[in-house]
Amino acid sequence: MTTPEQVFQAFERAVKYAMRLPAAGPAGISNPWPAILRLGFEGYVQNDKTSLPLTAAELKEFETTSSWISFLKNESDRRLLWAFAAGMPGWKIAKACRPKVSQSTLSRRLLWALGFISYKLDVGETPPAFELQE
Repeated sequence: MTTPEQVFQAFERAVKYAMRLPAAGPAGISNPWPAILRLGFEGYVQNDKTSLPLTAAELKEFETTSSWISFLKNESDRRLLWAFAAGMPGWKIAKACRPKVSQSTLSRRLLWALGFISYKLDVGETPPAFELQE
């Protein structure tokens, strides 16, 4: 039986693994422009040059765990789960939400998302193929 706590711990590890992945882009071509931060918590990552590459087991765990996020249909729930797993404080997440929501609402949404993923894993469902929204 998979508990919501185990799901959250797996996402915390996945966030750490994601930060150690190399930057995407064609090999051998340098980019003269500086890297742009997409989300606030990405600015607190250590320098990519000093991190160790992922082992095969870590990469497999990252792929498996990150596929679970496709169980959540709502993009805001996906972002919420990833932000909490990255260690972003609840008040910062609440402040960034549009429309504004309380920290208790975010906590309830997080617990629902973790419970939902845990339930889906327990009944043996496989995550749907991830589809990019246009």
